[in-house]
Amino acid sequence: KILCTPLLPAPAEFETPKQVPGAKVSNRELFHNATAGCGTGCHDVQINPAGFAFEHYDGMGQWRTEDNGFTVDATGTFNYKAEDFKLEIEDAVSLMKTVANEYRSHSCYSFHWVEYLLGRGLSARDEPLIRKLAWSSSQGDQTLKQMLAEVVSSDSYMSRRRTVPYGDEPEQPEQPEPQPEDTLSAYTNTVSAGYEFGCLIDAQQRVRCWGDDEHGQVSGAPDGSFKSVAAGVGHACALRASDDTAVCWGKNEEGESASPAGTKFKQLAAGYIHTCGLTLEGKAVCWGTSEDGRSTPAAGSFETITANYENTCAHAADGKLTCWGDNSMGQNNVPDVVWTQAYVGFRKVCGILEDMTIRCVGSKADGETFEPPTGKFKQIATGIKSACAIREDDTVMCWGDNQYGRHDGVPTNKTFDYVTTGRTYGCGVGTDDTLVCWGNAFSPSDLPSSGLFKPTR
Repeated sequence: KILCTPLLPAPAEFETPKQVPGAKVSNRELFHNATAGCGTGCHDVQINPAGFAFEHYDGMGQWRTEDNGFTVDATGTFNYKAEDFKLEIEDAVSLMKTVANEYRSHSCYSFHWVEYLLGRGLSARDEPLIRKLAWSSSQGDQTLKQMLAEVVSSDSYMSRRRTVPYGDEPEQPEQPEPQPEDTLSAYTNTVSAGYEFGCLIDAQQRVRCWGDDEHGQVSGAPDGSFKSVAAGVGHACALRASDDTAVCWGKNEEGESASPAGTKFKQLAAGYIHTCGLTLEGKAVCWGTSEDGRSTPAAGSFETITANYENTCAHAADGKLTCWGDNSMGQNNVPDVVWTQAYVGFRKVCGILEDMTIRCVGSKADGETFEPPTGKFKQIATGIKSACAIREDDTVMCWGDNQYGRHDGVPTNKTFDYVTTGRTYGCGVGTDDTLVCWGNAFSPSDLPSSGLFKPTR
């Protein structure tokens, strides 16, 4: 990766061009010719331009204006993320200034610092901290020392599992590693609440679903290994662990389960009769019904995507939110502010802002009261007529319509890493890796067990 950006795929067949013996060429031309077989792939648009920006420096780091008799050319066009996001650079200084002015650079920088200091892989609960650091860094409001202090005083750091470098303490008796079947996996979108069914990825990377099976959305779950899952109204989709392609099952009324063959994704989002995903390069791709423009995504490069009944929103690296599809309740008219995350519900969108407060736009129909609660929150999930969010202390609160016990059934003595909501229920993954559901969330016997998690409810 370059600045957290995955490299574009290499061509299926590549042969290094042969160099003409004795030919007088510059260093730039030499490397350009050596990688010409990549065509317009990763070297041409991502690797070479960043390297060529330093052509004014020789192998000893001394400044030069000529290279092997040729005038040094340090200019280039750097493809930062996708085809529609290119940066023109003149030299090394220009490259550094241009990169420093881009929010995604600060986001990547913050991501790696948080990951390093926590000493573990990151999860959704760490995202608010990363966004906060990235914004402060991009505005020039924080020194590195202040950034590190922010991390080590955060809840994520204070509650981390401590690791000790070798030699710092006497050797301790080896403790048995927890078995995979005892916990949910750590993949993104591990648990997804659909309309009246839910799906999860278990510790063995299998898809397991439960609840309403009218369209085969439960019984049709595919075999194999998967990274993440997205449950919609009558269908679901999952990302294969082997090649990042999508497989969908269940209802296919408008082609919502007909995922594009061969396309590699990093995230999926399922709605009513449409599905969207983000490619590895961050481009939104949708399929299913074309009604209200649901399968016509916005252009640009995005980090995350979320969908529900009739509309979809995508979150860019600069924190801005773009939505498309049905806008009958103004749910796509999101304010031009920095969101740390967002979650699409039924004709509404709720999200968390930089200051960790919640903001919602869209439906207040049918006498529904949907003013978000005050306070600070880490993660949010928006459903049909209710929503839930994780507070700073990792407890969950829900609001909106309380029919079926959508929010008064939330456990008050439990802390959570992740929460998701369906039509009449909510589910959460606890900080102890157990799955808990509330509301009209099926009987305990409906939930998948077989050692996927401790059967807590």
